[in-house]
Amino acid sequence: MRPVEVDEDFAAFVGAHQDKLQRAAFLLCGEREQARDLAQEALTRTAQHWSRVRHEMPLAYARRILYTAHVDQWRKTGPEVLTDGLPERSVGDDGSWAQSLTIRRALQQLPPRVRVVVVLRYFEDLDVATTARTLGIAQGTVKSQTSDGIRRLRELLSEVGTDA
Repeated sequence: MRPVEVDEDFAAFVGAHQDKLQRAAFLLCGEREQARDLAQEALTRTAQHWSRVRHEMPLAYARRILYTAHVDQWRKTGPEVLTDGLPERSVGDDGSWAQSLTIRRALQQLPPRVRVVVVLRYFEDLDVATTARTLGIAQGTVKSQTSDGIRRLRELLSEVGTDA
């Protein structure tokens, strides 16, 4: 690789978007160190082509590199690790994750109607039509309350702590 001169525009780009790229990478791979490496790879490749992409859509370019680098890495290592024995069952396999204190606290902060819709849709695994019939409301109301509830849960759970 050739050395890359970093200009002020690129430094500002990195400052504004590095955390977003690392969060996206963490969601892809699930490991913090690997996520940092993927984000760094995306930023390095973006820097190499900065003069060409700076006036276009540099964040989209960096995200594309991030996803491509992840797929390349996955292809090299493969999705599975072969072992002689079966893995032990994880603690959360029985659905107890839904009972965690963090989830319950977040759910309690939702408005009651929205909470009921979210619980029926995601914890009880009901479809939109069945949820609407169960609550005696329109399917559109179920959809909008589901959307509002999930958005709010994401906000609440991200406040709890994701330092990816």
